[in-house]
This record gives sequence, C-alpha cells and structure tokens, in this order.
Amino acid sequence: MIPVNKHLSTDVLIVGGGIAGLSAAISARASGVGVLIAEKANTLRSGSGVTGNDHFLCYIPEKHGPDVSVIVKELHQSMMGANQDVPLSRRFLEKSFDIVKLWHSWGINMRIDDWTFMGHAFPGRPRIFLKYEGDEQKPILTREAKKAGAEILNHHMIIDLIRTENGIAGALALDVSGEAPSFAVIRAKCVILATGSGNRLYTSRNTPGALFCLPGVGLIDWETDNKRIGWDIIMLVGAANALGMIIWESGGALWIANSCLGGIAGLPLPIIIAGISLFTVVIHLLIPIAPALIAVLLPAVVALADNMGVSPALLALPMGFSASASLLLPIETITLVTYPAGYYRMFDMFRPGALIALCWVAVMTALMLLIGRPLGLL
Repeated sequence: MIPVNKHLSTDVLIVGGGIAGLSAAISARASGVGVLIAEKANTLRSGSGVTGNDHFLCYIPEKHGPDVSVIVKELHQSMMGANQDVPLSRRFLEKSFDIVKLWHSWGINMRIDDWTFMGHAFPGRPRIFLKYEGDEQKPILTREAKKAGAEILNHHMIIDLIRTENGIAGALALDVSGEAPSFAVIRAKCVILATGSGNRLYTSRNTPGALFCLPGVGLIDWETDNKRIGWDIIMLVGAANALGMIIWESGGALWIANSCLGGIAGLPLPIIIAGISLFTVVIHLLIPIAPALIAVLLPAVVALADNMGVSPALLALPMGFSASASLLLPIETITLVTYPAGYYRMFDMFRPGALIALCWVAVMTALMLLIGRPLGLL
C-alpha cells in the first residue's frame, strides 16, 4: 500500500507547472497569497513548452491599430477560433502586450526585428502571432515564480481533487520524487487547474482537456460547445483516411501504381520524372495519407528505376516530395478544418491548386535533372 507521507496546506494550489501554471503563480503571489505549484515532472522542462515556444497570440496597437476587435475577429475566424470564448479571448488580447513587455524584461526576447508577426493568415488580413525567442522560457518563468515566493513541488502528479460540501478544498498528489512513491494531501482555499491540453504528451483521443467535460467538473458545457465543432468535417477526414487505408491494404493502390507507371520505362527521363510527380499529386486524392501513399508507390518506383538503369533516388525523391504537394481539393486535415468557416467552396481550390501542381511538377523535374549528376544519381 502506498503511504501518505505529506500533509500540506496553502492558499492557492496550482495544478501544472507549465507556462500557464507558472504565470498564474507569479500573478497570485503579487496579491500576497501563499502559492504552491504541483508539477508532474519538473517545471524547468515539462509539458507542451518543454523545448520552449516561438510564437505568441498577441495584439500590439502600434502594429495592429487602435481597435482590438479586428484581432479578436481574426482569432475567431482562424483554425483555432471555433472553441474560443469571446469575452475571455478579448481580455487575453487586451492584456497580451503587457505580458509581452513583462516577459521581455525578464530575459525572454520578445522583440525580434521590431515586433515580428509571422504564421498563418488569410491574404490581406492581419497576422496575430508574435515571433519570439522562447527556448529558455520555462527556466526563466520558473526562476521568476521562485523569486516571487511560490513553492514548487516537482514530481508530484495530482490524481484527484478533494471535494467537500462547500466545493473543492485541495487535491491528492502522487509523490514520485523519491525512491518509493507516496501520497501527499494538499489542502487549499483555491485550486487552479493549469494542465493545458498536453498536446505533446498525449494522443488527441486522450488529452487531459477531456477531463473538463466530466460530470461535476463543469468547466466545459458539452451541450453548448459541441455545436461549435464541425462534426461533418471530422467525419469526412476519418472517411477519407479509412478509404485510403482500404485502397492500400487491399492492394488496389499498388495495382494502380503498377498499371500507370509500368509502361513508361522507355520514355525520356524528364517525362518520367514529371509523370511520377504528377501521378503522385493526383493519386493523393484517393489516398490522402502521405506515409501510406509513399509505401504504395515506392516499390513501383524502385522497380522502374532498376529497369531504366538509374538510381532509385532519382525517381523516389520527386515522388516523396510530391506526396505533400496535392492542393487540388481541400482533403488534407488542415484545409478541411478551415473549410467550415465558409471562406471557400470545395472546388474553389482546384483552379489555383492545379496551377500550383503543374508548377511543382516542372520545378521537381528541373531540380532532379540539375542535381542528379552532381549527386551521382545519373
């Protein structure tokens, strides 16, 4: 039986020592209350920010203009905007520049070439992600939290909350900091869950964020939030992936590849390279899973190269790169997620996508012919 070796008490217990948890601890200490952070690993390097960050959702008046509503609207029309709370995100953006200046004063370089904004944006629309150097963000925030007087319990995983008739009164932690595990009971007047989504630690089917939907937690109202999710698009992504896997596992894709590529060995090399690139772009509509597509085409491409007497890499490289260049229809996960916003119809991508695909084929053909001989592929 695992023993209970610690009984602790504090004003504010923060569950999670990531960027949110450390920031909450610093802010709470500024109010004069006692703060304890319980972190499953070590606040220096843990969670989604384990290796640092390089972009920050931010509103800077001198860059975006005086009206924050423009940036709020841009956020809610982005890929990540569907599940954002409007008043909360507006408050976040209004305070974001103050946080940027504070972090910069602590040694996190937030100002690269006079406030550089980069990342995804629609043409003619503002960019909302500030580029910054956040490699040492976790160690710096840990230092500032300790300087502010927050107590940090590393290697203490919160496994349950203590509930009384008056609400949440603390938490039960599994202490794995020593040779043998033990429990720690932490009493607190206030508990802040700063576990984030843990997107670099858990699969999308099993994130801690799902815990917020559990009965009694009450942080997410399923009846309200499920209406903001494009279930039709999720089903379409799943159906496309399933169809691609069926074509792959049944041997249909290999038959298509051999049928289309098997008879072109006698053609000039530039036409063969262009044909493989174009074929890869087109068949990607049937198999929208790049690794599966490459696994299907690679044997046929290698056999073709052997018949021609050239290096397999000369044909495999354009095939591999072209597997990520299919822009004829919004069937990739990212484009499908943006599709419900209503900015374009299903076939609006085809005309510019076809032009991009043809340019891609020409570039790949010229590139392989250019580097083939210096690299010993010809």
